[in-house]
Amino acid sequence: MQYIYKADNKGRNNAIMGRMKTYFSAFAVLFAVAVGNFVGQEYNISFQVPFYDVYLHFGGGLGIAMLLHALLISYKPDYFHTARSRRLVLWGVLVVGLVWELFEAYFGIAGAPVGTKAYYTDTIKDLIDDMLGGALAVWLVAR
Repeated sequence: MQYIYKADNKGRNNAIMGRMKTYFSAFAVLFAVAVGNFVGQEYNISFQVPFYDVYLHFGGGLGIAMLLHALLISYKPDYFHTARSRRLVLWGVLVVGLVWELFEAYFGIAGAPVGTKAYYTDTIKDLIDDMLGGALAVWLVAR
C-alpha cells in the first residue's frame, strides 16, 4: 500500500479515498436501516409509529443508491458522472425495492394483508420512498 503515498500517485490516492468514503457511508446508512428494521420488528414499532416505515424505506433507497454508486465508480470510474449512470442507479434502487416488497409479502410483514387495496397503497408508498432516497443520493453525487 506504500504506492498510495507517493507524490506521483496523489490523484490515485484521492480516488481511492473517495471510493472508501462512499463505501463506508453506504454501509453506515444500510447498517442504520438494518438496526432500525430489527428494532421495529422486535418491538413492534413499525406498526405503532406512523412514519417509521418511511424512514426505513427512504434510508434503504439512500443506502442502496450510495452502494450502487460506489460499485459503479470502482468498476467504471469514467462512467459515473453521466446521466445514464444516474438512471442505472435509480433503476437498481427500484429493483431492490421491488425485491424487498416481495420479501415482505412472502414473510407476511407487509403493512397490510396481501391483495388488499391497503397493501397496494403501502407497496406503492414504499417504492416511492425508496426512489426518493435513491434520488437524494444521486443528487448528492451529481453536485
